[in-house]
Amino acid sequence: MICLQDKNYSPNLLSRLIPEVCEALYQMLHTSHLKLPQTEDEWRRVQADYNNEWQFPNCMGALDGKRVLIGKPAKSGSIYYDYKSNFSVIMLALVDARYKFLYVDVGGAGRASDGATLSCKGSLVKGLSSILDTDTSYQTTTQNPDMP
Repeated sequence: MICLQDKNYSPNLLSRLIPEVCEALYQMLHTSHLKLPQTEDEWRRVQADYNNEWQFPNCMGALDGKRVLIGKPAKSGSIYYDYKSNFSVIMLALVDARYKFLYVDVGGAGRASDGATLSCKGSLVKGLSSILDTDTSYQTTTQNPDMP
């Protein structure tokens, strides 16, 4: 394994190398390891897995965002300046009941909220909207236990 801290790599080399390696990894692995459900049946399988594995009915994935700190991009103004007074980009990820990534997005402007970043992502919102808009049976698929 190469440890970048042990070497004296120039920032210019790293700024070219890291995106190139990430793009190559994505191109090689995204079709087999990053599959957003496309049909209602696929979304229902995700929902059933959450119910069976975690007793969490009507869940279609676990979504979270993480802010990744960056240096101030040139001529970016305040678009990447976040509420914690840092420059950052937002990484969003959606996983199924077995922690398999269904969707990943990196690069949202740091000043936006996770929700605002999510609302801009057409493929994920479109996929979720298609099942929620066409069928309301998802609301009654499981009897919820009495809550204290």
